[in-house]
Amino acid sequence: MTVETKKDLEGLVAVVTGAAQGLGFGIARELARRGAQMIVADVQLNKAEEACEQMRADGLVAHAAQLDITDSAAVNGFFAGLDRLDILVNNAGTGQQVTPISELPDSEWHRVMDVTLTGAFYCCRAAAGIMERQESGAIVNISSINGQNPAALVAAYNVAKAGIISLTRTLALELAAYGVRVNAVCPGPVYTDFNKRNMAQRCESLGIGEDEMIERIRGAIPLGRWGEPEDIARGVAFLCSPEAGWMTGEVMRVSGGMEGVSATPPKRPKKQDVLVMRLTDGRRSGPSRADYGLGRSRINDALSGYYIEVGHERAVVPLSAAQNKALAAVEELLQRQSLWLGLICSQGSALCQRSLDFA
Repeated sequence: MTVETKKDLEGLVAVVTGAAQGLGFGIARELARRGAQMIVADVQLNKAEEACEQMRADGLVAHAAQLDITDSAAVNGFFAGLDRLDILVNNAGTGQQVTPISELPDSEWHRVMDVTLTGAFYCCRAAAGIMERQESGAIVNISSINGQNPAALVAAYNVAKAGIISLTRTLALELAAYGVRVNAVCPGPVYTDFNKRNMAQRCESLGIGEDEMIERIRGAIPLGRWGEPEDIARGVAFLCSPEAGWMTGEVMRVSGGMEGVSATPPKRPKKQDVLVMRLTDGRRSGPSRADYGLGRSRINDALSGYYIEVGHERAVVPLSAAQNKALAAVEELLQRQSLWLGLICSQGSALCQRSLDFA
């Protein structure tokens, strides 16, 4: 039996960020099916236009717009160009490279925060001004079960999604007097392209195949299956509809009963210390200032390369080329210095040794 879709969002103007594909597209399509006039906002304009073509082919109203949510001025300009805004779904976000906190680079932390949390803040701020003037509207922010129960090895993502929940509840209080509702949805595992990338990294870190990982997660979901974008989309549509008229500041988990992933990763293989890289200035006694180290494979902790850094310059040499090409790679770096270079691994065996005199 076919269930007729409610037209409870008829004529409302709705913006969904990151809606060109995956979960965002599923949400945008569901809102459009319920009668909303959809604006598919995405940094990838071509994909956003393709998504709108698919919806229009089904008789739905959809328009594409390019939007980089990490650009505050661009976000303000986009929302300033809207005549009306009834619904905003902050779906755009990014995943994180699977990495323990002790090895998480500044750049990765900021990249995840900029897109997932700060981008949602920019959009909420701009939308709030419009909805305050209208004294109506609904905002739904997409968080994650990770925002409620953090998983190991994705700290930046966990913190960003937890921040989305706090942002939601704060804004709900601030906009309540204007009749504007703000809620969050925490999806569980949905096998979109977004999750496929994350799964590949998880599989590598655990040394298992993709099929095994998929089955492990499925087995941990009480309802026994992965989610579909439509599962999340229906929850979002409900929060946007008049049926949720007395709901604000709520966090709705749509996860098949799964509350989070609490697995503890095993110890990582110890990295052997690099004992010696001695740089001696040929024109005076004593060591020259330098940093040095060995890079290792994430899979089996095998040596994958070493680097030498003098000042702010670094040369990286793969071990596969180390024996005969190592010094050639660093000669340019040392060209203006008279140095004697020796590289010795922790067991004391020489990787290479040669006198350099460019004075």
